[in-house]
Amino acid sequence: MQVNFNGDVLPCCDAVVWSDSKPYKTFEVGKTNVMDVWNGPNAIAMRQMMTTKGRAANPMCAQCYREGVEFKW
Repeated sequence: MQVNFNGDVLPCCDAVVWSDSKPYKTFEVGKTNVMDVWNGPNAIAMRQMMTTKGRAANPMCAQCYREGVEFKW
């Protein structure tokens, strides 16, 4: 997960450049629990999709060249 400059919590560092990417939630200091976002329905659905269908099921992930744990910045 990544928190963007505007507080959007996204699945990864490339999600910010995809126009169709919807944030899991908008982070608010003192209000947002990161574990709740990680265990929320959107994040769970993304992990389940990756587990069952792989990267090809999501256009953004299908075009990503990163493997394993890698940081963009």
